Order: sequence, then C-alpha cells, then structure tokens
Amino acid sequence: SLYDEVGMEALRVRGDKLTNYLEFVLKENLEDNLSIITPEGSRGSMLCVEVRKGDPREMMKKFEELKVMIDFREPDILRMCPSPMYNNYEDCYRLGTLIKESL
Repeated sequence: SLYDEVGMEALRVRGDKLTNYLEFVLKENLEDNLSIITPEGSRGSMLCVEVRKGDPREMMKKFEELKVMIDFREPDILRMCPSPMYNNYEDCYRLGTLIKESL
C-alpha cells in the first residue's frame, strides 16, 4: 500500500509540517478573529480553532458548498486537519484565505 511505501514516520513529519504552516497562516492573517485552542505538543495534525468574530455556522455552509472538509463543534469551534497524503502547503494557504473571506 501507499502508506507502507511512504512510512508512518514520514507521514507524521509531513502532517506536523502542514499543521504548523496552517497555524502560521491563521495567526498571520486571522489572529484578531480566531484563537487556536489546541495545545501545542499534544495536537497531532489537528487544529481546533475558536471563532471569536463571525458566525461559524454560516462559515460551515460556505465550506460545504465548496466541498471543504472541516468539522464544526458547538458552539464556535472549527476542527481542521491537513492530511499528509492528500494536502499540500497551497491547500493550507487556500483554507486560510477561505476562512478570511467567510468571516
């Protein structure tokens, strides 16, 4: 399988790099509107983001229309996890842009 070819360690490293880049994009562009609440060091490749300004339910409607896969948890948490097998840095940047446009 592709997972066996690449190896879990390489996937973890790439997943962490993508997640760190997504965190950078969000903090650089949206820190006034969002707060990353997932503790560093224990988050794996997932970020939980609290929406402080804007309506997360409306954001989710837009994401669903665009086929963007993000999880929503009441009352105001977006959960996102860039997949090391399927996503790249450009995807993380575009996600940041979509979030900014939806606020």
